[in-house]
Amino acid sequence: MSENKEYIGRGALFDKVSSSYIEVYSDEDVLELISNFPAADVEPVVRGEWKEDGALTVCSVCGEHKEFPHWICCPSCGAHMERSGSGED
Repeated sequence: MSENKEYIGRGALFDKVSSSYIEVYSDEDVLELISNFPAADVEPVVRGEWKEDGALTVCSVCGEHKEFPHWICCPSCGAHMERSGSGED
């Protein structure tokens, strides 16, 4: 079962709560404000790394073979690639 998560901008919520047009909030007002605050449209970050496979390089997330493993994201699945521990820059 997948948990449906919602994310809000902390700065935007803080600005809303601390705005000068409402001086005092009760606990119920704050809970209602947070409940009605718009959620951000976000996706989880998927991280992977390029693995050597002979002359080609393979994405550790989707398994696609690429000839240019220096990309920071896999062009096939969009995974963000971590730097390898090889010491190469």
